[in-house]
Amino acid sequence: MKKVIKPIIAAAFTTLLMAVFALETNTNNLETNQVQATSQTIPKKMRGTWKSKPTYMGEMKHINKNISVPAMKMKVSAKKVKWHFIGFIPKEYDHQSHTIKLVSLENGKAILKGHGPYRDDNYLWMNDKALFLGYHGGAIDFFRVKNSA
Repeated sequence: MKKVIKPIIAAAFTTLLMAVFALETNTNNLETNQVQATSQTIPKKMRGTWKSKPTYMGEMKHINKNISVPAMKMKVSAKKVKWHFIGFIPKEYDHQSHTIKLVSLENGKAILKGHGPYRDDNYLWMNDKALFLGYHGGAIDFFRVKNSA
């Protein structure tokens, strides 16, 4: 009787080890798929340094006291966007630099999360040579900064 039980226990043990090994390799495959999903980058034509012009209130004269949205400078890299206001800015704005990170790409738009100019949900898209930073309720248009070198 002992001679029959030992091979059965050994066979059960090896089956258990094989099942654990198969489970481990399946979870490793899932992890590699997740890595591939996070390898999205902002398209190369969107990368670089961009500037926007200030927006003035209504049809008033273009003087500093009538600025509603100050000029912005934005640097776009593969995974994140750094931006800050430049030049004269009204009291409610600051010159501090902020970062928004890439979350996903959908239909030619780069979806971003982080501290945007007006909201935390932002997106980038191209139209001809202009880059637009969109947010819930509007968009700011940017033009590429020419290299002086």
